[in-house]
Amino acid sequence: MSAWIIQSLLRLRASYYFIPALMGMAAVGLGVLTTLIDLRYQAEIRDILGWFFASTVTSARSVLTTIAGSMISVAAVTFSLTMVAVTTASGQYGPRLIGNFMRDRANQVTLGMFLATFLYCMVVLKSVSEEIVIDSQSTVGLSPSLSVLVALILTVISVAVLIFFVHHIPETLNVGTITGKVSKGLIGQIELGRFPGGQDLETTNCEPLGNPFDPDLTQTVRSPASGYIQAISLKGMMEWAEEEGYRLRLLKVPGDFVMESDGLVEVMADDSQAAFDTEAFRDEISPEIWSFIATGRERTVHQNLLFLADELVEIASRALSPGVNDPFTAVNCIHWFGHIGLAMINAPAAQDCVLDSSGTPRIWARSVGFESLCATLFGQSRQYICQDENAARETLEVLYHMKRRATEATEPVLDKHIEQLKTAIRESGLGQAQKARLRGGPPFGY
Repeated sequence: MSAWIIQSLLRLRASYYFIPALMGMAAVGLGVLTTLIDLRYQAEIRDILGWFFASTVTSARSVLTTIAGSMISVAAVTFSLTMVAVTTASGQYGPRLIGNFMRDRANQVTLGMFLATFLYCMVVLKSVSEEIVIDSQSTVGLSPSLSVLVALILTVISVAVLIFFVHHIPETLNVGTITGKVSKGLIGQIELGRFPGGQDLETTNCEPLGNPFDPDLTQTVRSPASGYIQAISLKGMMEWAEEEGYRLRLLKVPGDFVMESDGLVEVMADDSQAAFDTEAFRDEISPEIWSFIATGRERTVHQNLLFLADELVEIASRALSPGVNDPFTAVNCIHWFGHIGLAMINAPAAQDCVLDSSGTPRIWARSVGFESLCATLFGQSRQYICQDENAARETLEVLYHMKRRATEATEPVLDKHIEQLKTAIRESGLGQAQKARLRGGPPFGY
């Protein structure tokens, strides 16, 4: 699968039109189908449904018109509520959270349900007539009993969806729900593997293999445009490299910003003495590698573990800003910092080299390790945390808790962040009484 396909699928998932469009097309097809069934078997349907569900042309038009008008009005209100939620979340917690709301399946299905019911009613309403010409010599009236019954069922479902949506919108704005979803998404990525896009590939640690990329025998594929790397089709790249006999080193990974002509990938032939033909490399190899890398105007969560970590840091930082001054939201994020850190401690060691089908190292890239994750979570938020007594105390407790469960490799990283936070607290603008309380608190006595 090319990176362009991956990027397109991600955009469809984050769009508000894809699922509603599919549901709308399904509703149009259902409307045509039920109309045809009504036309062919309306006498039998009247007998089966009885007098209660049987409908005349006039009553059918009234019911369908009422439902259609109601559904499009509710759809407009639903869209407005969604935009209010998105605006509130982006202003309160950060603009990067807009993507979380855009990807919310509940919002997409809710909007799609109302539009689908509206389109279904419009299709059936268009078909309702006193006389329909069957052939050049006969006509028949359409009494759409089944179609109206289906419209009523769709209306009941839409009402249930509306009730769910009214409950869902406030829930999605709850800071605990937001931070919990972001954190669980980040932990899910840790469990899948920290190598960008290498979940289904065999990986290993490159350190014992050394660095085979000789500068004199290596060519660099450069970026054709500026932007953020959004996706890398690692499997496709690996299969191509194995078939052509190349070893690759990714200089950039998803989430990195590249400028035009920046190095993207280093390429070296399996035959270490083989020299590249400059023209062939420019016209054949570079475009082939470009097809496995997708860039865009913004960072995305796909293959980018640190993007979710940045979202949590942004929520905590905004909460501790003087304009918001909400330390309890920051404390909520800090607790999730600890949970994420423990998940990383317990996860398998980072693997940064992809093996091909024969077990030969084929692609080198940097993976996200415990140190880089802590630098994002605790390093970027330190300047805000040290200015608030509650946040500072909770962060120290979380760091010491993580240290008690740390491994030999991760303990020095935590010691560094503990000392850096203590130094930041001593140099902060907190009052002497606040600093004294922090010095006498449990974290310093551990």
